[in-house]
Amino acid sequence: MRTVFISLLCFPCFLGAAIFLCYAIWQVKPSSLCGPFRGLDSMYEAGKVWVRRLERAGPQVSWLPWVHRYLVENTFPVYLLSALLL
Repeated sequence: MRTVFISLLCFPCFLGAAIFLCYAIWQVKPSSLCGPFRGLDSMYEAGKVWVRRLERAGPQVSWLPWVHRYLVENTFPVYLLSALLL
């Protein structure tokens, strides 16, 4: 009974934090005057800029843009991993 109660308590807290974090990363416009994300429309766009620079960097890091494209931009692996961990 105690494990079920803790599970029911933990899941909504995790879900609430995940929703807030996703909203902040994808929707909130960063400050235009200071900070590492100035001049970008969202924090998520910083990752896309980084991947474009990696693609031009050379063949040594050619696998990193693949990782970003298929494991970060595609949400299915993230959902699958979270379902397995829960």
